[in-house]
Amino acid sequence: MKTRSLPMETTSQASPFLYAGLFVLLTALFSLGIHQVLANNSLGADFYVFWTAGRAFFIENQNPYSEDITRQIQLAVYHRLALPTEDQIQFSYPAYVLVMVLPYILMDYAWAQAAWMSFNLVSMLTLSLLLFPKAPRWILISTALVYNVLYGAVVGNFSLIISLVLFLFFGYFVFRQGRSVSVQIAIGFLLAWSTAKPQSVWLYLIFALLFSYRARLWPLLRSFGISMIGLLILPFLIQPNWLNEWVSNLSIYVGFTGQNRGIMALLTLFYPGAMSAALVNSAFMVAALILVPVAALLFYRWWQSRISDFALLTGLAAITYLLLPNNSSADQMFLLLPLLLWCLWQSAERAAARWIWFAFLLYSYLIFFAEILHIVPHAILFGHLVFFAAWAAWWWFVGIKHAEEHVL
Repeated sequence: MKTRSLPMETTSQASPFLYAGLFVLLTALFSLGIHQVLANNSLGADFYVFWTAGRAFFIENQNPYSEDITRQIQLAVYHRLALPTEDQIQFSYPAYVLVMVLPYILMDYAWAQAAWMSFNLVSMLTLSLLLFPKAPRWILISTALVYNVLYGAVVGNFSLIISLVLFLFFGYFVFRQGRSVSVQIAIGFLLAWSTAKPQSVWLYLIFALLFSYRARLWPLLRSFGISMIGLLILPFLIQPNWLNEWVSNLSIYVGFTGQNRGIMALLTLFYPGAMSAALVNSAFMVAALILVPVAALLFYRWWQSRISDFALLTGLAAITYLLLPNNSSADQMFLLLPLLLWCLWQSAERAAARWIWFAFLLYSYLIFFAEILHIVPHAILFGHLVFFAAWAAWWWFVGIKHAEEHVL
């Protein structure tokens, strides 16, 4: 099947400054409301790690990877030091990830938490509206109500904002065929920043860079390269030994997340009992030996124009998910990205897309309650993969037969 261009949607040519002003105003109002509701109660354990590390790195001139900062985080989250068998919740990301929290480290944590949560939710709503203005309003609004989106926003996990960077890239360049130079420069920087979570974005990033090369998006590629160099150099100017410290903390982090790998979404379907670390790691290695060549084959067929952009995107989403070292509800956004894009794009004209989105919205909460009520063990682990597989099979064998989807 040949890869064809997606039809360009038209939108109103309102001033970017107007959009920016509305975004800031809405984010501020949401922040105020969230701050009032939380009443200084802390929900964003993940964000607290970044906020504390950011203050240490940029304001207090301390090493964010140090044991002192780790103890501070543990006492705030656990109200005690972590046991050796528990997640140590230390800062284990490349230092340049902290660039994103610069505006928030100037606030106390209660306000920073509310502002970050608001920024994530408003970003989800704004990007959906700007990229897919013809989608029904209830679908645009409900994108922020999906359980995984709300969970990611509440805990402050960076998986949500990084998945939104990918959502922006594929929505703007693949679906809308956008070519604005300023947007290319901005997205080039955001893609470079998103490499702070390489285990989640590596396949998506390869696709994005190859697509940009083939589409001759030279400003984006230059922006990505320059931004990547800048992001790598900046931390050395503040903490010259940050790279060694990061690698040390990363090895500890991997040890505590190995039992929650993405491949467990498949294992729990066929082996619902307790699993040893050896079994999980062996399954992961076998999956990697199979899926990495499959990803290479998909890239080759796409480059030869034998499969479409969207078919490649869907395949990479499944492979990325199964090879994730950590399978949290926020990380599942990397699996759900093609489904979200497809529903928003198709919902304006096809009732099937609207029904599928409505079903998924309900389903995202059903599997949550199924697990916490002990109705279906491990429902959160494998539930989204089951829905994604069913949708992808339907799209390939049924939905793609429609003429309007041949472009996919």
